[in-house]
Amino acid sequence: APLDFAGLVVLFVLLFCVVLGITRFGDQYTGLLLWPWSLAAAAGLLALFVRVESRAAQPIIPLSLFANRQLAITYTLTTGAGFGMGSVVFLATLATLAHGIDPRKAGFVLLPLVVASMIGAAGGGRLMNRLGPRTLMVGGFLSLALGYLGMAFPQLGLWLFLAASLPVGLGVGIVVGGSLRSIAIDEALVTSRTAAQGVINMGTAIGTLTSAAAVSALADFSGGGAAGFGKAYAVVAAIMTMMMLLTLRLRRG
Repeated sequence: APLDFAGLVVLFVLLFCVVLGITRFGDQYTGLLLWPWSLAAAAGLLALFVRVESRAAQPIIPLSLFANRQLAITYTLTTGAGFGMGSVVFLATLATLAHGIDPRKAGFVLLPLVVASMIGAAGGGRLMNRLGPRTLMVGGFLSLALGYLGMAFPQLGLWLFLAASLPVGLGVGIVVGGSLRSIAIDEALVTSRTAAQGVINMGTAIGTLTSAAAVSALADFSGGGAAGFGKAYAVVAAIMTMMMLLTLRLRRG
């Protein structure tokens, strides 16, 4: 079938509008309030994209992927996994604000998180065939929820921060690993497996972008400083808990 050029163009512009709306970098360069219009345009383009893809001989993203209940849950979890991964970006800032770490050295306090993430990625890959992706994802989101809950109490000291960074890293290594991709491969038709993987990449990226905007906004609205970030990470912990409960709706095996 011919290349779905129309779908490709609409999808590109749609994602570009999503990025404009979330990051607001267009507002910074033009001095105009563009982000609400960017997100509104993305909503309109989404409707157009669905119409274009429903008529394409070989759509770039088959809409049948979203009709599959397991895949629909998987894509929601993918966005949640990206949200959990992206929420890491303000931990160094929290360490600086709450524990007096020199900003030039704040990255060093994330070394335990990095090591735990490596262990989670490698260990999760080795255990996936034995435990199944569902069990791994439940453990990954539970680990993220517990870690971010610990980050919600910066007043308890640096040692709690370091201890909480371990389950955060472990959870990130698990949830952005191969578990969700294995589900996409198993559930999608052979002719749609590449597209099914592509949607996972997009979901992860959108979740990561959204988390950066959401955590910073929540911290600002909560008064800023270490206390503001603590409240923001309490919300992140709640979201990770919701993702863990949603994971239970995946099939076993």
